[in-house]
Amino acid sequence: FGGFYGADDTARPVLGALRVFTATGRPLAASSVPEAPIALFVRAYDIWSQGGTQVGVYKLSWSLSTQSGTTIWPTTTTLQSDFLISNQMMGWIVSPDSERVDLLETDFSYRLFHPEATPLTPLMNFSTVTTGAYVIHISAQDAAGNTTNRSYPIKVTAP
Repeated sequence: FGGFYGADDTARPVLGALRVFTATGRPLAASSVPEAPIALFVRAYDIWSQGGTQVGVYKLSWSLSTQSGTTIWPTTTTLQSDFLISNQMMGWIVSPDSERVDLLETDFSYRLFHPEATPLTPLMNFSTVTTGAYVIHISAQDAAGNTTNRSYPIKVTAP
């Protein structure tokens, strides 16, 4: 934690588009999420202040609330890179169209895991919430502690 010795990282991570896929991999509009099992991903990256290289984030957390702010699902940490993550684990954490541009530079969309997710049940099921409007709150942090927060309005619909 803290980045490379001698490097001064002041740039905050970037949180991009929220992406939704069916269990079979078909993309859906992120603004309308069915109750049926889905996979949620968010494009996220950090920019190194020295050189501008786009790299993966250190930590990614998220939560679900009503539009009025009532917590539905508590903050869940999807990723915290305290160790080198194996390719097998990365295949579970990032979307299939994510890519490593070169040794350091990445173009990743990270999976948001339900608080009770396991490797055998990585899909998210919104059938436990009432159909209607919600907000997904996402926080991305880099190794130097710089943080970006973003909220994504969604509408849960019947399958």
